Amino acid sequence: SQILTLTERTTRFEIIYKLAAKTASETAQAITHVLKNLPKKVVKSITADRGKEFHGWVEVEKALEIPVYFSDPGVPGQRGTNENSNGRVRRTYPKGTDFSRMTQKEIMDFLLVFNQVLRKVLNYNTPFEVFMNFLPRST
Repeated sequence: SQILTLTERTTRFEIIYKLAAKTASETAQAITHVLKNLPKKVVKSITADRGKEFHGWVEVEKALEIPVYFSDPGVPGQRGTNENSNGRVRRTYPKGTDFSRMTQKEIMDFLLVFNQVLRKVLNYNTPFEVFMNFLPRST
């Protein structure tokens, strides 16, 4: 089992979703499922690496009505915020972790803590605080 990590660039808010398989179809469905209910202001585009799991990008573009971009091969710095967040996730879940034994609830429990860590880049606010302030207010 694999996980999909999505990082909102402005707020550093992290979303992790457990995938049953690392396929293009599964990944496209998961991205659409996770992002479809967020406001357009929050999800303006997606930048992915060139992995085979992102070959369903057309489906994502159509479903979410946003562009999907790809970083150049071998240049992970073009997705620096996501790479940094992946490194932070790996402190708890090292490469090779068997996610098939974990539930999505266990991953959500981890995210509750992960998104509550103060970040210097956010003026010592948490990604959760900044993300919640970033969301449009309903009247």
